[in-house]
Amino acid sequence: MALIAGGNGVLIDLTHAEALSPSFADELFGGLREELGGDFKKKVKVKCEKHEWRRLITSVLEHRLKE
Repeated sequence: MALIAGGNGVLIDLTHAEALSPSFADELFGGLREELGGDFKKKVKVKCEKHEWRRLITSVLEHRLKE
């Protein structure tokens, strides 16, 4: 958050991650989305080669928007 608050963006690289649970995705990506609001897409980039994980992240973000 310090990097983002300083005007920088961040890259979350999941290339070498071995697992991504729905609860972790919600805490990380959903929490960042809530904190950053509309700036989320500008400030946070995600590198993820696993299609099912991209769907999970998208689902989490959509769910947080509905709340």
